[in-house]
Amino acid sequence: MKPKFTKKILKKEYLINKLSQSEIAKKYNISQSVVGGYLKKFNIPARSVSEGLKVKNLTSWCKGLTKETDIRIAKYAKKLKNRIFSNEHKQKLRDARKNKPLTDKQLQSILNAGRIGRAKINKDRKGKTYEEYYGLKQAKKIKKKFANRPSSTLGLKIWENKIHPRGMLGKTHSKKTRSKLSLLGGGTGIPFENAEYPEEFNNQLKKEIRRRDNYTCQMSGCNCSQKKNGRKLDVHHIDYDKQNSSKGNLISLCQRCHALTNILLTRKGFQDLFEYMIAMKEIVNKFLIKREADLKAK
Repeated sequence: MKPKFTKKILKKEYLINKLSQSEIAKKYNISQSVVGGYLKKFNIPARSVSEGLKVKNLTSWCKGLTKETDIRIAKYAKKLKNRIFSNEHKQKLRDARKNKPLTDKQLQSILNAGRIGRAKINKDRKGKTYEEYYGLKQAKKIKKKFANRPSSTLGLKIWENKIHPRGMLGKTHSKKTRSKLSLLGGGTGIPFENAEYPEEFNNQLKKEIRRRDNYTCQMSGCNCSQKKNGRKLDVHHIDYDKQNSSKGNLISLCQRCHALTNILLTRKGFQDLFEYMIAMKEIVNKFLIKREADLKAK
């Protein structure tokens, strides 16, 4: 007579003696599904296939086999060759992987595979032209694709998205657009309401400031011309208040010097220097105007 199948017997056979579910079923003359049911009933965690193989010191039957060396693998490979997963199945696979971060071993294997692949390509391509390595048709496609590709990261993003780096160059927003921008910024719809600079700080005012400063950087010891700067001189707010656009608060600077003035530790020193320079310039201009008037009067 067979002993009664209890939790104690199951623990002894499955956990201590390391018997598989099929072996326990055969020993006690019951089906394998019954053994699985008892494992669930007694809250005994079932071993996975890989864990079962480790317990028995076995390896998977297909480990190390390829479709060239084993007919069973060849048949399965043929079956899966043109298999297309549905979008629903792809989504399930993504969801399954979502909360499973890669292990250090997996990451290392991916990195190594990338390095080996790149090294192999570089080795094979060394001393060959695109035509020799890829063939005429593929080489033509590659050259066409990367013909105008820029080298910088920013240039690459612009090139890939077909965006001009200065899309508003030479253009200004209309009052209607400015009104919309004001509303988007939480304002009441008044143009320039939430703008960084006021309406009067426009191209015409900047042009006047540059002309007043003789198109030369006003930083002491610089004297860089607008031509040498390679672009229009920057118009800097002396007191760092962007809403104060009076002519006495504006000065022309080259790109390099303007960058220096924005360092927090040096702001007070630059402010005092530029205020003194503007004040002296006004005194000199008044003196010259008075002198010219006196000469005309004579």
